[in-house]
Amino acid sequence: MLKYGIVLLSLFALLKTSSAQLEAISQDSVLNRTKLNTLDLLVKGGSASAQDYHQRGILNAFFADTAQAISDYTEAIKRDKSFDSPYVNRGVIYQKQGKFQQAENDFSQAIKLGKSPAIALNNRGFLYQETGRLDDAQKDFQRAIKLDPTYPQPYINLAEIYLSRKENEMAFDVLNQFVDNNSTDPKAYTTRADFYRKAGFMRKALNDLDKAVEVSGNNPDYLIERAKFKDDFIYDDLGAVADCDLAIQKNPNDANYYYQRSRPLYDLQDYAGVIENCEKALELDSKHVHAMIMKANVLDYFGSFAEAKLLYQQAISTDPDEYDAYKQLAIAEFTQGNQPEALDVLETYMKRGNFHKDILEIHGKVTADLKQYTIAIGDFSELIDRYPTDPAYYFLRGMVNDSIGDQEAACTDMLKADQLGLNQAHQYLRENCKSKLNAKTLQIEDMLDEARSYEQSRQFQKVISILDDVIKLAPDSSLYIYQRGKMKRALNDHKGAISDYLTAIEIDKNRVEYHVSLAVSYTFLDRTDDAIKTYKKAIKIEPRYAKSYYNLGAIYAGQKKYEQAIELMETSLLYQQNYTLAIAGIGDCYLEMGELDKACNWYKRAEEAGDSSVFGKRVRTCR
Repeated sequence: MLKYGIVLLSLFALLKTSSAQLEAISQDSVLNRTKLNTLDLLVKGGSASAQDYHQRGILNAFFADTAQAISDYTEAIKRDKSFDSPYVNRGVIYQKQGKFQQAENDFSQAIKLGKSPAIALNNRGFLYQETGRLDDAQKDFQRAIKLDPTYPQPYINLAEIYLSRKENEMAFDVLNQFVDNNSTDPKAYTTRADFYRKAGFMRKALNDLDKAVEVSGNNPDYLIERAKFKDDFIYDDLGAVADCDLAIQKNPNDANYYYQRSRPLYDLQDYAGVIENCEKALELDSKHVHAMIMKANVLDYFGSFAEAKLLYQQAISTDPDEYDAYKQLAIAEFTQGNQPEALDVLETYMKRGNFHKDILEIHGKVTADLKQYTIAIGDFSELIDRYPTDPAYYFLRGMVNDSIGDQEAACTDMLKADQLGLNQAHQYLRENCKSKLNAKTLQIEDMLDEARSYEQSRQFQKVISILDDVIKLAPDSSLYIYQRGKMKRALNDHKGAISDYLTAIEIDKNRVEYHVSLAVSYTFLDRTDDAIKTYKKAIKIEPRYAKSYYNLGAIYAGQKKYEQAIELMETSLLYQQNYTLAIAGIGDCYLEMGELDKACNWYKRAEEAGDSSVFGKRVRTCR
């Protein structure tokens, strides 16, 4: 999603009524240069008005001459102190330059002038948001919304603040208000859909994208947006292809629609279709870099490396700053065993002054493979500096340090990666750096290893005895109490399991698996209402956890609420594509509803996903 933050110069000009301002924000550089030359002549002739200086400021900003733009806005203000637009646009530049006090002064003056206060309030709110003054930002966004309920930016920025505070209900209240006030604008629905997606509510996101398509009258751009969502986030490749097909029917001359169609076809392994659609995209737009890269990827996959290399190079020639072309060509060269050539490709991108973490990571891995360890360590160190909370880069640097025999440095890196949650790093520490680990932690892990061996042989009571001792050593660890609950459940001691789950939840209330396990035991004890409440709470805690939806759907299916059950099980498939229990469960629901064709289709899909248990049902039910 494009974050609605500062009202950009071009957008601000669009909100005005003067046709000269509309022309000024054209993306046509030649036209804009002509207009700027005309305004320069007016200024030199001494006949320029405040409006003329303001327009010249917009044009100079377009051409990235921010110093002259500021000078123009300042002169416009001198000539007409009641003119609010130059304050807003000058404030935008100051904010980008990090001159926050000057930006705040300009936005505040524009608010006082009161001609476009919602815009100025949004801009000042975004400034406050960017500088950590969230309470002040919240007040400005709320005022902007009250002044202009149709203005989208303050809703979106306010929702971002609530999400940053984990106040999701407040965030969606704001977004719902935004949609209600802009119900005929498809962008309102796509905006809320993006928030739903980021929060993990894929069903709601899809519903909003459906609504955007409907409100837009099946506008092909919104069909393509929905197709991207289906392809990237909910594994619905066939649905994505269908949306692309409809978009292409409506506008068969848009190269990007064919490229977008190639993406789900790639996932469906229809490689001939990928080539066909990429070639059509390139026929319509010979400079479509992503179509070149996609086609090259398929050619390389089928062994046509030389042809693929030419296409990658063509993509780089067309757009020398498109990182993915360099990345894919470097991977292809490396796969061919051409490490020096792969390095040359990556360094060509880097020498252009570009940065992308994937490029630098691959460069580090290739140099490590070539035993250029100093360079590799430098690459991973830079990535650590840029992304200090990503454990992977500590792990990679640690492996290089291990390769050169610097055990102390390797252990230090692995310890940091372990602290950031990377299990591979912890295993390395146990094998190579025990002195870095707490003695009690090592004792507990040895005990857990023993417990796992008993669990594999289904000696659950012995596992419980070991966990009792572990819990004495670490009484504040919710995980060990939860694991003991699971062992009790394995022995059908659901009351004992519930007691442990509740204790674990009291220590850590946001672990979704604790709530799901609790609901399972409630179900075994016929405490159905408690189970339903617990599953709903689990969904609220972590909406991406497929098992919550399936298990809740199974309860509704047992209550013969088949439509609710199907919706929940289908939702589970948005998060786990080949969840065979859910696929077969949907088939069972349709069978109970008497819809045999649908039941058979779902049983067939379950078999294709690897569930052999439905074979008998399918044979008995389907022709």
